[in-house]
Amino acid sequence: MKKHSILCFAVVIATAFLSSMSSPAKLSMASLKPSSIQNLSQYSPVGTWNYEAETAEGTLKDVMTIALNAEGVYEVTIKSQVYGTLELDDVEFEKMVMTGNVEIEGESIEFEMKFDGESMEGIVYAGEDELVIKAERQK
Repeated sequence: MKKHSILCFAVVIATAFLSSMSSPAKLSMASLKPSSIQNLSQYSPVGTWNYEAETAEGTLKDVMTIALNAEGVYEVTIKSQVYGTLELDDVEFEKMVMTGNVEIEGESIEFEMKFDGESMEGIVYAGEDELVIKAERQK
């Protein structure tokens, strides 16, 4: 039950509208749609993002905030009704893809999120499970 709760949280964190996939174990970032952003060096993922994720326990919705601190390091904060406020560690953003991780109850949950303007699609890796997540930036 504990691992199942961790997995559900990872989906929530991952941020946003979960796509239905028949075989989630075969997902990869390469399968996500290509970016339509022409000038990658000017794009910023900074902002507040609404996410939603379908889990076996129901739909999880909340907010993810991405900020750039004074040292030029991205900080990602994810709110969850299940786990409270979480902050991703080891956050990197390169070529429209942000990666990071968080440890929940001793298990490392990895995030890989591809940005395309005001939307984001990604994959959350929790153990052997791979879950698709989506988000929309608040206007």
